[in-house]
Amino acid sequence: MEPIVYICAICGTEVQLSSSTAVACSANPAHKVLYKKRARRPLIYKAI
Repeated sequence: MEPIVYICAICGTEVQLSSSTAVACSANPAHKVLYKKRARRPLIYKAI
């Protein structure tokens, strides 16, 4: 499976995580808050 790119909330470093790695910043392991990077294409849903 392809790793997903996250952004550290504290320092802004881009982090690639796969399903088996721990959730932490690669620059500083004490930074545990990561945000998922937005998709390049917009997601459009049709509400019924």
